[in-house]
Amino acid sequence: MMSKFISNEFKSIPDFSFGTDYSSIYPDYIDFGVGDPDLRTDKIIIDALYQGALNGATHYDTPQGNIGLRKAICKFYQEEYDFALEPEEVVITISGCQAMYTVAKTICNPGDEIIIPSPYFSPYTHQIQLAGGTPVYLETKSEEDFVVNVEELRKMVNPKTKAIIINTPNNPTGACIPKETLKNIYELAVEKDIVVICDDIYTLFT
Repeated sequence: MMSKFISNEFKSIPDFSFGTDYSSIYPDYIDFGVGDPDLRTDKIIIDALYQGALNGATHYDTPQGNIGLRKAICKFYQEEYDFALEPEEVVITISGCQAMYTVAKTICNPGDEIIIPSPYFSPYTHQIQLAGGTPVYLETKSEEDFVVNVEELRKMVNPKTKAIIINTPNNPTGACIPKETLKNIYELAVEKDIVVICDDIYTLFT
């Protein structure tokens, strides 16, 4: 009955599931597909969150995100990657999925294409479609260790191409793109004036 109130844009998006839950069949089953391992948040983090709430950190912050957290992210990028960021260049989101949708919504005009190396994290398609863009898929091959082939990527780039998503290590293949290949992707992006959207959710696992 309520479906009549749903916009046509959202009606066009098919039902989505992260996949089958096998935990009732295999007691030691760990599903890596959704990026949710069987580790609980450490007590020291929970205690710090609790203490922060007791100290009054229960109110709205700036829309861009807490300045202390943004400064800490800048510090992390400087120490980990020797890459300088300013807090004004950092935005905090509630999840990786929201971040990817926000990026797509920010850069996409109707008909703009975003290239997704495949296999891929399935929400990418819906995030791009809801943002008004068009997902196109760059197939990667097992014999190439599921690494992006830059020459194949070059063939796909056209005037409608706005961006490419790079997810390394990849979900679901686990493929790690070598540094030289990343450099070649970067150079191609600069040459063709397209955005590289980096989903670095698993970077620290390498």
